[in-house]
Amino acid sequence: MDYMHKIVILGVHYVNVSRIETLDLMESFIGQGGRHIICTPNVDHLLQARKDQEFHGILEQADLIVADGMGVVYASRFLGVPLKENVGGRHLLPEFSARAAQKGYRIFLLGGKNRSVVQKAVDRLHVDHPSLIIAGTYTPPFMSEFDEVENQRILNAVNQSKPDVLFVCLGTPKQEKWIASNLQHLNVPVSIGIGAALDMISGHVYEPPRWISDMGLEWLVKLIQEPQRLWRRYILGIPVFIWLVIQQRVKSRISSI
Repeated sequence: MDYMHKIVILGVHYVNVSRIETLDLMESFIGQGGRHIICTPNVDHLLQARKDQEFHGILEQADLIVADGMGVVYASRFLGVPLKENVGGRHLLPEFSARAAQKGYRIFLLGGKNRSVVQKAVDRLHVDHPSLIIAGTYTPPFMSEFDEVENQRILNAVNQSKPDVLFVCLGTPKQEKWIASNLQHLNVPVSIGIGAALDMISGHVYEPPRWISDMGLEWLVKLIQEPQRLWRRYILGIPVFIWLVIQQRVKSRISSI
């Protein structure tokens, strides 16, 4: 695969890989050892990164950035540099779990709505992949920022479990900022933020059929589910994103003349 082939969308450098290629890269990172960050920004995350310099800096330093959502994929097509497919964190967890079950990789699940939801997700993953090694789980209390004591509890739980991959479900950009700020203390080859993936896998949050995601209508399903929380993100955010992508295309064409 051409790991160095990157596509820039609103200042974020996506690597043009498929899901299978992403799984291959995760395995490669595990083999290399060290510490690697994978980010999966969607449309809303791109808009957040424009206003949040810390978040944008983390995306710039990430070892791998893959597309989450068809909105990003459609934007890449409009810009004339199409990404291969929607990878997304909620797809990567079950798909990597299948590979991990075959090859004995250990995973750790951090976050989730509550312990009950996480346990349901664990049960579901074990039903689908009986030999999967879930080295540990930890559901921290809800707080905007973990205090030193709680943060150390999390680090101890993760490191003592010796996972190959840490899946962090704390929401963006909190999860990416937590990984980046604690990376030097994490003895894990791969850390990746996957948002609400555990909530979806557990059934706590409705997961739309694959065809809805492939059509790029997943945002509409989420908006119907949580209109009060998400209306600004989608009703206001999507038009802004479209306008910014149009501007990027126009500037790109002008610069190429």
